[in-house]
Amino acid sequence: MTVRHGVVSTIIPVFNRAGLLIEAVNSVLAQTYSLNEVIIVDDGSTDETGDVAQAFAARHPDVVRYLRLARGREWRARNHGVAAATGEFIEFLDSDDLLAPEKHASQVHALRAHPECGISYCYVREYAIGDPPPQRPARRTGDTFAQLFPQILSGRIWPYPSPLFRRSVIEAAGPFLEMAAYPDWELECRMGAMGVRLHHCRSFLAETRNTHRLEGRRRNVIPAETMRDSAAIHERILGHARRAGVPTPALRNFARRLFVVGRQCASIGLEPEARRSLDLAREIASAGWRCWIGWYAAISNRLGWQFVGRHAERVARGLWRVSHVWSTFSQRWRHRAAVAADEVVGRPVLAWPRHLLALWRSRPSRRLQRRQTRT
Repeated sequence: MTVRHGVVSTIIPVFNRAGLLIEAVNSVLAQTYSLNEVIIVDDGSTDETGDVAQAFAARHPDVVRYLRLARGREWRARNHGVAAATGEFIEFLDSDDLLAPEKHASQVHALRAHPECGISYCYVREYAIGDPPPQRPARRTGDTFAQLFPQILSGRIWPYPSPLFRRSVIEAAGPFLEMAAYPDWELECRMGAMGVRLHHCRSFLAETRNTHRLEGRRRNVIPAETMRDSAAIHERILGHARRAGVPTPALRNFARRLFVVGRQCASIGLEPEARRSLDLAREIASAGWRCWIGWYAAISNRLGWQFVGRHAERVARGLWRVSHVWSTFSQRWRHRAAVAADEVVGRPVLAWPRHLLALWRSRPSRRLQRRQTRT
C-alpha cells in the first residue's frame, strides 16, 4: 500500500453509536490541518450507524472511508483500520471522543520538529457526557515523559485520542492482540520495549467522554476468558519491561499488580493462571512481598485456591469501598471549606456565622442535584 506523505489517518471503530459517531467524525473534519483521512470501521452495528457512516463517505469521498465487519472484538476492528490506512501518521479515536480543531496541526508539527520522537501526546479532558469538561489533564497526560517505560507499568498513560503515532512505529510494533483484556496496553508496552521516544504537547487537544449514563455501567463480574487473557497480558508486559531494561524498583511495583491478577484468577477457579501470576510476582518482588506471596500460596495450597481467592477478593473490595468513601467525603468537605472561606473573607468575624448559615441553607439539595444531572 502506498503511504501518503503528511496524511493523518484517524481510525474510528464503532458499534451502535450513530449520534456519537456524527460528533466524532465532525471533530476530525473540522481540523485546521488539511491532509486527513478518516476510516470508520463498523463492528457489525445493528442500528443506523452504518447509514450515518455511509453518508459521511458519500459527502466526503476523498477523506472518509467506511469498512463494515461482522461483529467481533474491538481490537480486530482497529487492526483492519490500520491495514486500510494510507497516512504517514495514525491515531485511534473512539466514537464517543472528540478532537480539538488544532490537534493534527500541532502534533504533526511537533513530530516534524522532533524526528527522534515516534509518538506525540497531548493533554486530554476526561468526563461523563452531561458533565462540564474539567480543567485538569486526564490520567497522566499532564506529565512529561521521554519514554513509555517505566511509567507505563502502572497502566496506560493516556486515553485513546491523546497520542498521534508515526506509521513506522505502528508497523514495527505489530497489530493489537485479539484478546479480551488490555491489548492496547500491551501494544504500547511493545513500543516501550522498542525504545520509542515521546513528545508532549502541553495543551488540551482532545476530549474523552464516559457514556455510562447513556449506555449503562459495565458488569462487575469479570468473565473467565477476560481474566485468563489478563494474566497472559501481564506476563507479556513483564517480558517487555525486562527487554526494555526497567530498573528493579519499578518491577517491584509491578509485582503487586501480578499478585492482584493471581488473586482474581484464583477467585474464579483459574488455578494454573493464579499460580503462574504469583510465581512471576515472587520473581521480581521485594523480600517482604516475596514472604507474603509465599504465605498466600501456602495457605491456598492448604485450603484451596478458589476458596482463599474469593475471601481475599471480598476483603480487598471492602477495603476499597472504605477508602473510596473516605476519599469522597474528604474531597467534598475540603471543597465546602474552601467555598465557605471565600464567602467570609473580608467580612467582620462576628458576621461569619450568619453568612455561613445562609450559604448552607441556599445549597441545592442532593435530590435537586441528581435531577439536574439527569436533565
